[in-house]
Amino acid sequence: MTLLKLWQFLAFGILAANFAMFYLFKAAFRLTNLRCTSKNESLGIFKICSLKAVKRDVVEINVDFELRRKPVKEADFLLRFKKRGELGRKALYNYNIDFCEFLGSNRRKPLANLFYNIFELQTCSNLNHTCPYNHNILIKGCRINSGLLQALPIPSGEYSIWTSWIIFGRPTAEVEVLLKFE
Repeated sequence: MTLLKLWQFLAFGILAANFAMFYLFKAAFRLTNLRCTSKNESLGIFKICSLKAVKRDVVEINVDFELRRKPVKEADFLLRFKKRGELGRKALYNYNIDFCEFLGSNRRKPLANLFYNIFELQTCSNLNHTCPYNHNILIKGCRINSGLLQALPIPSGEYSIWTSWIIFGRPTAEVEVLLKFE
């Protein structure tokens, strides 16, 4: 077999594998719940925390978090991605991230950046600039980008994306998004 034919055979195999992965095995998912908890009401409270069904298979996230102490010049968050219903099992992904550095850097943590892009926060929220934050945190009409979810090797089941926000060195808020992959 010549080198050219071997290359063509490998290229065809890679294309066939990509076709099977992206067109035959697409996972269906849906948002099932959203939980928001204020941990320190002197720093901030949730005015709105809801899911809104737009169509049968389209759900939007709406959050309005009122910052009571401004400007916020330092903020950290913990990010956990975990399969629900498996007590004692560690999170699949667990990150501690300096949020101000995350938004100000081109060299973001890849998985945290993936979740930021999955929820399309750069377009449906005012979390699209680096610190300081002198305004409330608004997320309006946020839909999940299903194309990016397929980049994660996830078996079917219920999952939780949990975040804990630390502002001025104190736990301030927790947000948990529940997803179901079928």
